[in-house]
Amino acid sequence: MGAVYKAEQPDMNRYVAIKILHSRYLTRSDLVSRFRREARAMSQLSHPNTARVFLYGQLDDGACYFVM
Repeated sequence: MGAVYKAEQPDMNRYVAIKILHSRYLTRSDLVSRFRREARAMSQLSHPNTARVFLYGQLDDGACYFVM
């Protein structure tokens, strides 16, 4: 449903993962909602073996992403 990329956040001196919803799914409101629910659910988790969501957003072109 999405792709995950590794990115560097130099000002915070850390690496993050960015998950982006594939563009072919942006017209599917059910999948966009599911992606948002996933971001919200993950942001509530607090466990050493799970990634924490720092940021969720949607770009001007409709692309959805979250940063872990």
